[in-house]
Amino acid sequence: DGTNSRAQAWRFTEMSLRTPAGSVCAFKRVLEVPGGYDIAARCTAEGPPADDTLKLRFAESARALLFESDLIADAGLVRCR
Repeated sequence: DGTNSRAQAWRFTEMSLRTPAGSVCAFKRVLEVPGGYDIAARCTAEGPPADDTLKLRFAESARALLFESDLIADAGLVRCR
């Protein structure tokens, strides 16, 4: 389809997240929960920095990661190749 997959990639590190839309989150606390992680984070999305809880859940059957947040649009992510 001609899109640059790198430009569309969500980038996770041990302590942060950066989305293709320009949202940035710094992780304050990562808690392992059944099926994934809950992450207390300070995020800058379409406004000033604010506290948020990011919910990451593994959807193994779909080989995906489900992302939920109050400040950033929910998404279903698949691993880059």
